[in-house]
Amino acid sequence: MSKIRVSELAKKLGIDSKDLLEQLNRAGVAAKSHASTLEESDLQKFDAAKAAAHAAASADVKVDERRIGSGLIRRRATRVATPEEETGAPVPASAAVPEPVMAPPPPPPSRPLPPWLMRL
Repeated sequence: MSKIRVSELAKKLGIDSKDLLEQLNRAGVAAKSHASTLEESDLQKFDAAKAAAHAAASADVKVDERRIGSGLIRRRATRVATPEEETGAPVPASAAVPEPVMAPPPPPPSRPLPPWLMRL
């Protein structure tokens, strides 16, 4: 069984040790510092969680690329609708956006304006 330290893995992946520790903790690997050692099973857990997160993120986004000039490419990421959204499943009431309510106009003045204001 090979063991590797968190700092060595971070250097190999090209990221900061603190960021790697956060990712490891989200993946369910108990690592407390940069000097913690990771076993093969921990690396497999981390790789599986990373692959699952990447697959979920890439499944929801479609990237359109269009060449604008000789050295210019325009990329647009669009969200792909899930099958539930395509079938027209009812949207929960909490997700519906209420229409803005406009305040009524102020009432006209009850007495006539003084003559010096009428000239303006």
